[in-house]
Amino acid sequence: MERERYVVRLAHEQREALRHVVRGGKNPARRVARARVLLKVDAGWSAPKIAQALDVSVGTVYRIKRLFVAEGLHEAALFQCGE
Repeated sequence: MERERYVVRLAHEQREALRHVVRGGKNPARRVARARVLLKVDAGWSAPKIAQALDVSVGTVYRIKRLFVAEGLHEAALFQCGE
């Protein structure tokens, strides 16, 4: 079994911030999707399972994980590339 390259572990405050994004109702769809991906990763879901459940590509899941590990929550989920 291959070891995960980018391990995502959310602090309680980060988890709550992401839940607020998902439930807030006024966030762009991309931001909500990124928040959902990070919450699922933190819950232990595999990348293929997340991709299927959220209707995103596996590559998107890995990209969001990589961004979180490299840049933190702000860049990975909340604001990114022109938002």
